[in-house]
Amino acid sequence: GAHGPFGVTHVDPAARRRDVGGAAVVSADVETQLKQRLGATKVTRLAGSNRYATAQTVAGEVKRLVNLGGGTVDTVFLATGGDFPDALAASSLAAAMKAPVLLTKTTSLPSQTHQALVDLKPSRVIVCGGTVVVSAQVESAIRGNASYGSPTVVRLAGSNRYGTARELVEWGRSSSGGGLEPEWGVDGLYLATGEDYPDALAGGALAGGDGTWRPLMLTRPTYLRNEAKAVIGGLGNASFVTLVGGTSALSEQVRIDALDLIR
Repeated sequence: GAHGPFGVTHVDPAARRRDVGGAAVVSADVETQLKQRLGATKVTRLAGSNRYATAQTVAGEVKRLVNLGGGTVDTVFLATGGDFPDALAASSLAAAMKAPVLLTKTTSLPSQTHQALVDLKPSRVIVCGGTVVVSAQVESAIRGNASYGSPTVVRLAGSNRYGTARELVEWGRSSSGGGLEPEWGVDGLYLATGEDYPDALAGGALAGGDGTWRPLMLTRPTYLRNEAKAVIGGLGNASFVTLVGGTSALSEQVRIDALDLIR
């Protein structure tokens, strides 16, 4: 959004280019250049007055595209708007499930997120992270709220960002959760640093957006976190691990350690 590093890319049947965020993050000059190259009718800006409003606008676009395909938005991911890891950890799931990622303040739902839930009326809301980042009050305000379509609420949380990322991956694989694991098993996954957002933001759309979901997992730049080892080790049919970013983001040691786990 205009005040934060969050955005989601979705494929549009009309092949339109969408800039996510206001002019503070994607300038008017960039928009003008895109319109000159692609045509003015093929470029649309999705933006709000802040990160919560931008997430609301993107969610509305997700709903429009899903409805065009004859479906409805069933699941919404809710993450703190105060930091990036939890929203990024949900990104591959959101892309694969065509599920919006909405942002919240820790102790209260922003008005824009409230309105997005009113408009979407999902059957379930997945809260990403523990009560330190998304409070029990926020969870209670959503669960069974008739204005939001009386959704169930599932909280997926670990003791840190890496634990939460692992919980999200395992939920995505579970038949009672996201149900994204193919009958033959997940054949690979993507790794990105959990210490910064750009690589995971780009990698999440790749991991979930091509019709076959692969998990996006976060790890430390210099070594493979135990949570990441557990995820990779649990993918019995995995034949590849793709590292997103250069060696300053994920070291060669991370690549070696990941490769050893799938050999």
